[in-house]
Amino acid sequence: MSDPIVRAARSEDIDPLMAILDAVAAEDLYISTEPGYDRDSRRAFWESSVDGTRVGFFVAVDGTAVVGLVGVYPHAEYGYLLGMMVAPSHRGRRFGAALLDAGIGWVRKRGGRAVHLLVFPHNTVARQMYERRGFKQVDYFPHDVVRRNGDAWDTILMRKELVASERGADL
Repeated sequence: MSDPIVRAARSEDIDPLMAILDAVAAEDLYISTEPGYDRDSRRAFWESSVDGTRVGFFVAVDGTAVVGLVGVYPHAEYGYLLGMMVAPSHRGRRFGAALLDAGIGWVRKRGGRAVHLLVFPHNTVARQMYERRGFKQVDYFPHDVVRRNGDAWDTILMRKELVASERGADL
C-alpha cells in the first residue's frame, strides 16, 4: 500500500467533504455533529477556511477521491484545537495518521507550543492513534456533549506538546 496523500483543502473539495460529514454523522458514534446539522453554515465555514491562513485545513485523497479531513483551529484556551474525520470506507488504512501529522505540522510551522483535541472515550481506535502520535489525556469532561436524543456523552481532552526543536518559530 502506498503512503496516503494529504494536501491543502481546496474549494472543489467541499462537496465530497460534505458527503463524508453526512456519512460520519449518520454513524452517530465518533463526532458531535449529528444528522440534520446546519449544512449551509458548515459549508460556509469550510469555504472560508480553504485559504489556509486562519485555519489549517487539509484533505486526504485516495487517487482522485477525497476521503478525509483535518482542521486545526485557533482556540482561546487551548491555543490550537484539532478536529478530523475519515470516510468509513478508508479507516484503518493510515489516512487518519497522515491527516493528524499534517495538522500537527501546520501548528509546528506557526510556532505553536501544543495542539489539543477532544475525543469520545468510546472511540478507542482514534485514541490509540493519538497516543501513538504523542497525545496525552489532560482532562475528562463528563456529560460534555448532549445529543439530540438527550444522551450526554463524555469527552477526553488530549494534548501534544511540541518541544522547542519542533516549533517553527523557535528554529
